[in-house]
Amino acid sequence: MVHPEDLTQVEESIWQQIESGMNGYNDYVKYRLAVKDGTYKTVLDYGRIVESEHYGSVFYVLIVDYDFIESHYHH
Repeated sequence: MVHPEDLTQVEESIWQQIESGMNGYNDYVKYRLAVKDGTYKTVLDYGRIVESEHYGSVFYVLIVDYDFIESHYHH
């Protein structure tokens, strides 16, 4: 689902942010994500990793449409 050209950079950025502890257990990254029609949309990913007693490490992720945010909030 992540654009192939963005995948390595996205994974590295997420783990670097989490391992550095600068943002607690949160990560923030922008990348291109595949949508239903086969095109890609630029998104902002706000993630958090937590430890679950039953499932181990679990990521919670909020994905926001970058173009929508830019067009509505950054005139």
